[in-house]
Amino acid sequence: MLASTEGIRAGGVIEEAWHAGTPDEGREADPFGRLVRLMKTNERLFADLKALDAKVGQAKSYLLAPDSHLPLALANLARLKSKHSGLLALLRANRIEALDALDEAGAPRI
Repeated sequence: MLASTEGIRAGGVIEEAWHAGTPDEGREADPFGRLVRLMKTNERLFADLKALDAKVGQAKSYLLAPDSHLPLALANLARLKSKHSGLLALLRANRIEALDALDEAGAPRI
């Protein structure tokens, strides 16, 4: 499990979540098992999102500093926003998969 968002790249959470969602690798036949896996993944993604929000705040603070290097600060902020979008996309994909698992289990939609 990643302690911060620094591991979010091809070998990090995104690749792990991608493989966990494929039918041949990591997808449990049991809908309850899938929901448990999704909950654990979402907890990690939300923790990464919280850490990333703190880094975005630091990047914005640096950007406002009078002695900041503007191109570097803007590039860092763009990179962090891209990571943020990626984490949100993974959370949306997990929500869709969780709804599918609930449908398979015969749970009523709320």
